[in-house]
Amino acid sequence: MTEKTASTISSNETLKFNQTIDIALNETAVGDCTPHWGCISSTHKAYQLANCTWTDSKKCDLGCVDDECRTPKVCTRGYKCHGLKKRGLQIESCDWIIDEDCEWGCENATCKLKPNQTAVVEEPATTTAPATTLYTLNAGTEESIEFEGENHLLSIYLLEVDRVRLNLDSKKSDWLMADNSFTSGNVNITVVDILFQPYAGGKQAISYKVGGR
Repeated sequence: MTEKTASTISSNETLKFNQTIDIALNETAVGDCTPHWGCISSTHKAYQLANCTWTDSKKCDLGCVDDECRTPKVCTRGYKCHGLKKRGLQIESCDWIIDEDCEWGCENATCKLKPNQTAVVEEPATTTAPATTLYTLNAGTEESIEFEGENHLLSIYLLEVDRVRLNLDSKKSDWLMADNSFTSGNVNITVVDILFQPYAGGKQAISYKVGGR
């Protein structure tokens, strides 16, 4: 009687053990990955399927971090305090293109005066200068300018963060920064501002004014 009971228990345990193995095999046979987007390199992301294969690869222009393409930073252009004792011009890409030291510190985008020093306020001039028309020129376009009865063709030859080379009537300028001028024939082009967003789809243009020699 005792031997029969032991044999029956042994058979039941073997059956349960085999059933456990079958269940485990069935669970792992479906697939081991959770479908999701992820970085497959520092510059690309893709979608991983349940069978752990990758598909639909996409390039990330600014790199792939934490399973997402990085998005470009956009800052408001203007002069700002750059640290405790610096004042600079920050452009739309969040880069700083002008820096100046503030010996007594920077506050509200202005260098502080030396302690106990009084600012000299200049009286505004009584006469006002005539208004100057500003024009905008986008990279990759050509504009026709009329000046003193003559037409001139103007385009951007090269453009960087804080400088530009212009093409005026097939004559190329040297590198120009803001407030620099370029003359061809009897027309003078003065660069007023440079806008350069160094990412895909970013705005790239200059503003300028037209005058004589």
